[in-house]
Amino acid sequence: MKNQNSQILKTVLITGGTGFIGSALCTDLIKDNYKLTVLTRNKQLKNNSTISFVSDLDSIDFNFDIVINLAGASIAVNWNKKNQQEIYDSRINITKKIVEKINNSATPPRLLISGSAIGIYPQQTPQNIAEDYLTNDLQNIAINPQNSSLDSQTSFAQKLCFDWEKTALQAQNKTRVVLLRTGIVLGKKNNNLDGFLKKIYWPFFLGVGAKIGDSKQQMSWIALEDIIGIIKLIIDDEKISGPINTTSPSPISNQKFSETFAKILNRPCFFSLPSCFIKQVYGQMGEELMLSSQSIAPKKALQHNYQFQFLEIEKCLINIFKK
Repeated sequence: MKNQNSQILKTVLITGGTGFIGSALCTDLIKDNYKLTVLTRNKQLKNNSTISFVSDLDSIDFNFDIVINLAGASIAVNWNKKNQQEIYDSRINITKKIVEKINNSATPPRLLISGSAIGIYPQQTPQNIAEDYLTNDLQNIAINPQNSSLDSQTSFAQKLCFDWEKTALQAQNKTRVVLLRTGIVLGKKNNNLDGFLKKIYWPFFLGVGAKIGDSKQQMSWIALEDIIGIIKLIIDDEKISGPINTTSPSPISNQKFSETFAKILNRPCFFSLPSCFIKQVYGQMGEELMLSSQSIAPKKALQHNYQFQFLEIEKCLINIFKK
């Protein structure tokens, strides 16, 4: 779909623009003639005619057509109280700052796309749950944003995502807010593996890759090309607001993923890591991210006629490793 507002929607602020998803998004938007401002701590990056790098939002004139908020410290580390707080603060604080800028702006952006994740859903989900699974909870958050996100029994990932979304929704009186509930993203950054695949590549390449737990848990994945495509759909389609699941319509079991990945690398997949081992070695992170089962459906993207480039995990992995 061609952006009907391409002559209007020109300037974009991106946080996390040098990360895995953000860098690919920047490359794509530059091709579509958007002028980008990227918030980053890397002061060695050089500005050019299409992209500017800034380290502080207070140092610039906050006057953008679109704001895309993807910033956040990596969640795929062994959690402790210190790094959990860092993971939480890295998302919530920048989102609060953006919301404050939007709400105080005389010319607020037309659109805020703010990151979230499928971690907002319960760890053991029913099959193919869609965005409306948590509709009542989100409506309550929007009406009473000062409320605590969830009760004390909530998982860390779920509380993080609830508070992240709750913060972003506080800008919805001034702009259209869309919340990206992202699954496991598969792809490369600058022709090098990144994200989930980077972490598991070497064990599988060396022939010691393993299935996790009973390997029946569902993995909701998405190709990097498709998450970029859905972000562009959101920009084009002004009817999209609220949460949107950025996952493939084809979640798969950990067993199928592991065996397919090993096959693509022409390696065996003989081993399994028992759940007790995962909990012992990786602790809470392993239990919430590696052993949980989440079967998520991209209902809203499909309703708005998004055409996925990669529906099958094997074709996605072949595309990534074809070079």
